[in-house]
Amino acid sequence: MPGANGEEICVISDELLKKLTAEQAPSSVAEYKDESGATDPDVVELRIDFENILKIDNLITFSNLVKLQLDNNLIERIENLDHLVNLQWLDLSFNNIERIEGLEHLTNITDLSLHHNQISKLEGLCALTKLDVLSIGDNQLETVESAPVLYLRRFNNLRSLNMSGNQLTEDPDYETFVIAFLPTLKYIDWKRISDETREGAVLKYCDKLEITKIKEAKVEELLQEERDRQAHAGKFSSSCVPNMFGSGIFDTMLDKEIPKLYPIPDCKEAVDTFRDLFNEAVDAIGQRGLENAATRKAEREMFFSALQEGIDDNRESGRQLIDKFIAMKNTAIVEIEGLIGTALAADKLVQLRNDLQTLKEQLMELEMSLVAMVEESTSLFDRSYAEMVQQAAEEMQEKMSKMREAEETCYKQVSDIAVAFLDKQIKGELTEGVTVTDELLVLLRDKTTLTAAITGGHDTHLMVIDDQEDLLGKGLRAEYADLITKQTDSEAVRNRNRIAEIQNFFQHHEKHLLDLDGDDDE
Repeated sequence: MPGANGEEICVISDELLKKLTAEQAPSSVAEYKDESGATDPDVVELRIDFENILKIDNLITFSNLVKLQLDNNLIERIENLDHLVNLQWLDLSFNNIERIEGLEHLTNITDLSLHHNQISKLEGLCALTKLDVLSIGDNQLETVESAPVLYLRRFNNLRSLNMSGNQLTEDPDYETFVIAFLPTLKYIDWKRISDETREGAVLKYCDKLEITKIKEAKVEELLQEERDRQAHAGKFSSSCVPNMFGSGIFDTMLDKEIPKLYPIPDCKEAVDTFRDLFNEAVDAIGQRGLENAATRKAEREMFFSALQEGIDDNRESGRQLIDKFIAMKNTAIVEIEGLIGTALAADKLVQLRNDLQTLKEQLMELEMSLVAMVEESTSLFDRSYAEMVQQAAEEMQEKMSKMREAEETCYKQVSDIAVAFLDKQIKGELTEGVTVTDELLVLLRDKTTLTAAITGGHDTHLMVIDDQEDLLGKGLRAEYADLITKQTDSEAVRNRNRIAEIQNFFQHHEKHLLDLDGDDDE
């Protein structure tokens, strides 16, 4: 199929990949032929250049690629590379790419070439923290004192940068600016940077450089605060008490109608008291949740440690039986070799086969006893862990009840205060100094409107508390169910693998003995 400029568009087909990998075998793998046993994951280097490829695709099986060359094609978009996590060298030069994207998972890339494309903005490279060489010449980068250069300051390993052929390089201060603001660079546009050149560049832009560093420090400070916040929140989430700290839940829960009542004397004080009691309960649930999570973690670690110890002891017993049989078998075979053709040799072979069968039965008995031990231990752990989860849930529910009590008290106080205020307003008995806002005036239109607003807020608060309690309970139950399910599945896999291992061992040695028996008959 022809492209926009008359080129014949091709795809990365299985046939093309097979052809290319076979041709490139000397540099990518020792052999890449049907009879070699080599597979796509064995290929670490692959060159797909000058093939008129429009779309990157069909590379899912080449999971171990370290070097990928896709230059001189018709590629318009960087895509379908997420799985190539081992990639270190990527060449996408001489294509039709307009935007840098699709590189988020390629964190091991050190050398990236995007030379001669249609790129107008440096972006999408943040994940490439190991980037050492970047070639982005002959694109559409326009200005020096903007993102194209300042964006690259985040790459602490960037040693070589090529931007030649972009409009920004026409600026007479281009090289000086880049050298000053990218201190790790050793080469610019393939030319080595001398110490004298760097010193002059830093001196020329020292003021702007200092301002940039201050701005970057401020940004980094904000980023660190956000990382700390997320880490703090993550600690509570992983302990099955998400968001149970600070005033965040209360601030998002408080019904928007309630603050409209604050001009009424004592209303805000009643809500503030509720806020304090609510947040106190939140913190109590959160802290207790962290403590309970630590206790459950210790219980898990103790169980799995003891379980692994039992499995290791069982395997050691099996290994000793196997070693004993192997030693006996080897000794017997040496004796048999000197008795070939005699009845005694046949008898010894029969005895070896009987011993092998006995060993198989012993190993199976060991596995059966291990299965029984694991089941009993898991059952005891299950009951113990379920009790811990139930206790944590009951403690949480008790503190949630205090939240509801505080909300009920607040609801009654605010309702009584607001209705009394409305009665005084109707009677004209309001004291001076109370400013009735337009928002409050709407609520004071009549008693029905006022009580409906307060009751609506009350219902909203209780709903949030109920939802939060349900969320915490589900989290605890999910942790427990996931843990037990994973242990059950893991044990089933271990048991199947062990039985297969025993069967394979038995079949291998049985075949060996049968072969010896055949040799003896001859």
